[in-house]
Amino acid sequence: MKKLGYLIFVLIPLSIQAQDSTLKIRAVGVDVVKNVTHYVSGFDFQNPIIAECYVQFFTPKPNHYFSVSLGYASMARRAQNHFLQSFRGYSVKTTWEQYSKTSRKFFGYSGVFSYGTVKGELEIQGNYFPNYKTGTPYNQGIGVALEGFAGTSALLFKRIETRFLLRGGTIIADIGNPQFPYLTGLGISYLPEMLSFNVGATIQLFYLIKRAPKHHLTN
Repeated sequence: MKKLGYLIFVLIPLSIQAQDSTLKIRAVGVDVVKNVTHYVSGFDFQNPIIAECYVQFFTPKPNHYFSVSLGYASMARRAQNHFLQSFRGYSVKTTWEQYSKTSRKFFGYSGVFSYGTVKGELEIQGNYFPNYKTGTPYNQGIGVALEGFAGTSALLFKRIETRFLLRGGTIIADIGNPQFPYLTGLGISYLPEMLSFNVGATIQLFYLIKRAPKHHLTN
């Protein structure tokens, strides 16, 4: 029931927005580089696969956009010399954004629901005894977060929009440190507690399907 409640927390605003008949797709996009802080974090992630795709919509308010994204992550981490962890996770994110066409800057906030699994393997190489290898307990859990962000964009080839944003969020999760320091859709969890935080940077690439919705004037 707790997991269901968290999912409803994220998805109810999506259903409310979807009922608006004026909702039209503005762009589709992907994260080109998810969480730039991976490269300076000091965490030894191995074979990371991180993907997040977006669908962005117009809203009735000019220059206000709403988007939905789905995320997937898979990676491993050698926590100690003899201990290897494998992580796989999924996420759903809903985002509200205000955009300035004159300066091409934007800011907004997101609600995130994340689910992940962690498997561990302990292996000890024996010099005077046989090698020892065993699996550790399987962990799974969920996380929710409220994330704020601000960024800037540039338009290439009329319909290709590149976006760079800085973001930070508060995380409530029952999987993460010490099980695994990464949550899909959120990034690195920096505290070994259920209540944690995340900061990072993301580079995105959007394809603009429509520049602006057509408004019909009535007398």
